[in-house]
Amino acid sequence: MRTPIEAQRRYGGPWKPAELSDEAELADGGPVVFMAGIDEPLGVADVFAIKADADSDAELIESARAAGFTVVDA
Repeated sequence: MRTPIEAQRRYGGPWKPAELSDEAELADGGPVVFMAGIDEPLGVADVFAIKADADSDAELIESARAAGFTVVDA
């Protein structure tokens, strides 16, 4: 499953549209982030923070939080 989010790669950096995914063949057991222009999925160490929007899947967001992603309230 993929859900729309915004992601920030570094502290103070711009928020960019992205997708959070838990697809097993890509995620190696944990959620990953996909951003436009970046070919590889991004893990916890690659993303400073993620932000859910109204269309984001709440269960997948909580899974990302449990995996170590910093989730900020919109």
